[in-house]
Amino acid sequence: MRAWVSRNAETVVLAGALAVIATLVVWWAVFTNRLIHDTTDPARAERLTFMIRGESGVFAFALVACMLALFAIARRARNQRQRMERLLQFTSHELKTPIAGVRALLQSLSLGSIPDDSRAELLGEGVRECDRLEHLAETILAYQRTVTRQRQRERLRADVLLDEVMSHRKRTTQGEQLEVAPLPKDGLSVWADRDAFRVILENLLDNARKYGNGATRVSAKSEGTKWRVEVRDGGQGFEPHEVDALFDPFTPRKSTGVTHGSGLGLSISRQLARQMGGDLVAASDGPGKGSTFTLVLSAADA
Repeated sequence: MRAWVSRNAETVVLAGALAVIATLVVWWAVFTNRLIHDTTDPARAERLTFMIRGESGVFAFALVACMLALFAIARRARNQRQRMERLLQFTSHELKTPIAGVRALLQSLSLGSIPDDSRAELLGEGVRECDRLEHLAETILAYQRTVTRQRQRERLRADVLLDEVMSHRKRTTQGEQLEVAPLPKDGLSVWADRDAFRVILENLLDNARKYGNGATRVSAKSEGTKWRVEVRDGGQGFEPHEVDALFDPFTPRKSTGVTHGSGLGLSISRQLARQMGGDLVAASDGPGKGSTFTLVLSAADA
């Protein structure tokens, strides 16, 4: 019982406050009703009734509105605290594995127990673990920036913007099965933040590489006043009703059993997209049928 009260403290306080307000209103109504009945002047009694009912209604409404506002603030603070706790738990969990791997590698190197023919491969593995740590740190910093900074949009050529990210991806990511549909050279411009666009697309491609189980296809097209970039894979997919949970950090997908990873990248990506005046949406026909993530931005020429 004590644990439940602790977890739902703001609900208990709100219920108690509303009960006190209801008691005060009832008591005030009874008191004023007796006062009115003791008045011998009918006109004065009518004026008192109108005045007291109006004052009582305004008073009760103000108290209830204040309590609801305080309840909303308390719940938001609790949600933020819980999200921060989950972020810390995720960070500590994700840091353990690469740190342990790098530590074991360094210890083996210091003891000279690694054969010369295996040294290059193990050193490469150590570099990849360091890259993983760096990517985790960048993701957490990006998450912090999304809640503290407003994005500055500018007019950018859509085809150039996408080509820059894809060229960088092909240079820096080895062995990725990536198919890019021919980009229309129509000179379309969009409102976007260059850094935010890169973060979003990199996160979507990282997700497709982890869960896509094969080639990833990237395509772009304009539809009216919108420009859409689609990242499609043929991997695990998800149930349509789980689409909102994809963008909620630290929420696993029950239908596919995916419990590793934080979901932080998708949450960051959607926030960045919306800060640019666009959106990020997801679709799937079900588990095992692949996923499609679509970044939507506003066309500057519209």
